[in-house]
Amino acid sequence: MKALTNDVFYFFNNPVNLNQQDERGQSLLHYAVRTSSVQVISYLLDNDIDVNLVDSNGESALFDCAKKGKMTIAKQLIKKYANVNIQNKKGEMPIHLAALRADTDMIKLLMESGSKTDLKTNEGHSLVHYAIKSGSITFFEFILKNLTCKSKDPDQNRNTLLHIASELGNVDVVSYLLKDKYNPYLKNNSKETPLFCAIRSGKVDVLNLLLEEGSYVDIQNRFGETPLEYAQKIGHFDMADILETYSNSSVYQRHIKKNPLRYAVLKEDYLLLNEVLLKGIKDQKDAYNLYAVDYASKEKLVVFVKKIKES
Repeated sequence: MKALTNDVFYFFNNPVNLNQQDERGQSLLHYAVRTSSVQVISYLLDNDIDVNLVDSNGESALFDCAKKGKMTIAKQLIKKYANVNIQNKKGEMPIHLAALRADTDMIKLLMESGSKTDLKTNEGHSLVHYAIKSGSITFFEFILKNLTCKSKDPDQNRNTLLHIASELGNVDVVSYLLKDKYNPYLKNNSKETPLFCAIRSGKVDVLNLLLEEGSYVDIQNRFGETPLEYAQKIGHFDMADILETYSNSSVYQRHIKKNPLRYAVLKEDYLLLNEVLLKGIKDQKDAYNLYAVDYASKEKLVVFVKKIKES
């Protein structure tokens, strides 16, 4: 409580074990940083408290600075050799949390202090995934331009940036990604395209953006549900109405006919694939530089790959 309330005189007048931790593993420095108790922070650092003590979540006091944009205190901690590459129990480092709040200044400080930019969290999320979660286009562009990270790499569940942005329901970010040719046809480990994520978000504007880009509305996830059925299942009936109307439209039918092989592969419909190939239709590269056989390979559809190559 003395650290929390910036009562530095207590520390001057009483012998205290500066490296003590409470039942949650939080040190005196954690408490002082939480409330920006600047005098106590200076006292603790001047008396060589272990600046890298971590709590039960695996977080040092520097994490609070990253979460809340406390630049001055962060500089103090780093000057006293705070480790900028400590990972918490989720595999996050301070730089990930700074990215979540689109804090460019904190990102620069952490990078200048040796923070790694290519490590992923336990969920397989990179720094650029956190930039997407921040919802800031300006910050996302900053990350892409200044960091050596593989921006289009999916996470461990094969969620692309477009999956993540769609799930968050961020219209601006989804629009940006689509204009930058991020692929709306790729599936995650649940065989879901970003359209399913948009439905979960409940954001009709995001749904419409993906439909305008040509997302297929009758692709089934691993539970055998189409986006329409999934929308009905989770009670997003306004979205279900949009999907049903679009699926019956001539616009959608024309879109299917533009690349019938890709459509057959993504539907995982072998009979349809055979029908298309018998018509003499050849595999073609789409706007995302992928052939139908590439989509089949990504989904490990060995029979599909063989059939397309033979044709």
